[in-house]
Amino acid sequence: MCDSRSFCMSCSSYMWPANIKEPRKYYRCEYCNLDVLCDLGLTFNFEYTDTAVIKIAKCSRCGEEISEYLWPESSKNSD
Repeated sequence: MCDSRSFCMSCSSYMWPANIKEPRKYYRCEYCNLDVLCDLGLTFNFEYTDTAVIKIAKCSRCGEEISEYLWPESSKNSD
């Protein structure tokens, strides 16, 4: 379940289906201990350099940078 559901006004789908067949990207704020299922629950800042614009995803609640993960995690084959 998406942890930003209580403060994200644009959330319409807050759970993934149980029969998910491929890894899905989600975001995690280590500071708040929140899992966010889509980028609508995030805040974005932009840093400008001479050659590029860098988009930085941050937690909407605390403003810390978030980490991106895949679910389910791919398992390693061990022999």
